[in-house]
Order: sequence, then structure tokens, then C-alpha cells
Amino acid sequence: MGSAGGLQAVSVFVRLLAVTGMQPGARFVAPPRSWRGLAQPEDDCLLPFVQVGSECYYFSITTPESRSWDLARQDCQIRGGDLAVMQQDCEQDRHLIDYIISNVWTSSMFVGVTDEANEGLWIWLDGRASDLREGLWLTGEPSISSSNDCGLLEYYINYFPRVYLMEASCTSSYYYICQKGVDSKK
Repeated sequence: MGSAGGLQAVSVFVRLLAVTGMQPGARFVAPPRSWRGLAQPEDDCLLPFVQVGSECYYFSITTPESRSWDLARQDCQIRGGDLAVMQQDCEQDRHLIDYIISNVWTSSMFVGVTDEANEGLWIWLDGRASDLREGLWLTGEPSISSSNDCGLLEYYINYFPRVYLMEASCTSSYYYICQKGVDSKK
């Protein structure tokens, strides 16, 4: 890496520290292993958000705490987004899943899908019904369980890494993914 590239990486890292408010000695999750493939941020996709494909995401792994689904959603809204939605653009979903597999070191993250209003009817925050037949859902998920009403992306490594959508308790604490530009209907 040339000196210009090294300075740019240091600059991004310093901005990440400044935006997240990290203090010296605080717990910090390392930045992604590879900065290649990330587009230059647009004006509305500044750190701590990252450009993945055509969308702008924030991965809460840069904060020292996980949250319930409602508190995670509130944090996303404070940051100018909402919990991430999927299943509207297969190519964008693939970009997000590839990014998670390559750069995110946690296994469970809340996303913006719930059946809280109508048990068994999984709705994304933008108002679309989740396609339960699509291969994104883990086999056997979602089940009809009144205690698990919030969507979770689960990162599994068996023979090869895979990301699945599954249900979880809304009051449990997990990391989460925020997305800018979600047209929330809930």
C-alpha cells in the first residue's frame, strides 16, 4: 500500500473513532479486514455508515453494547435510518450477505422484519411481506411462536459461511444493522 493509501486508511480509522466517540482503552471491534470494494461514501453515507452495494448500512458491532429490537430501531432512527430491510433486490441482498461474511465478526444481528402485529405474517418495516419460501430463511423458520416476533440475521459457519434469517425474541439483546433510506410503514 502506497503512502497515500496508508494515510487514507488511517484517516478513515480516525474518523471512525471520532464518530463513534470511542475513548482510549475502550473496547473496539477492528475495522473490516478489507477496505477494497467499498465505494467512496456519498454525502449521506458517512461513517459510521458504510456503502455496501447501492445501500448505506451501519453495523452496531462498533458499539460496546447490544440492544433489544425496539432499542436497536430507536438507535437506527436517531442515526437517520431504520433497521435494515431485505428481499427487495436479490443483488443488493447478495452484496449485504457477502459483506457480513467478509467483514462482520458477530453471529446475530437484528434486522427490520417482524410478525408482532399479526402472528405468522412477517412484514418488513417498509410494509412488504417477507417471502417465506425464499432461501434466506433458515430451514424450519419462521415457526409459529408468540415469543419470537423479531427478525434476526444469523451468521453460520459450517462447511462454508452462510447467513440466514430467523426469528428471535424482541426483548433479547443482539447487535443490529441500520440502513439509510428505509421508507418505514410501521
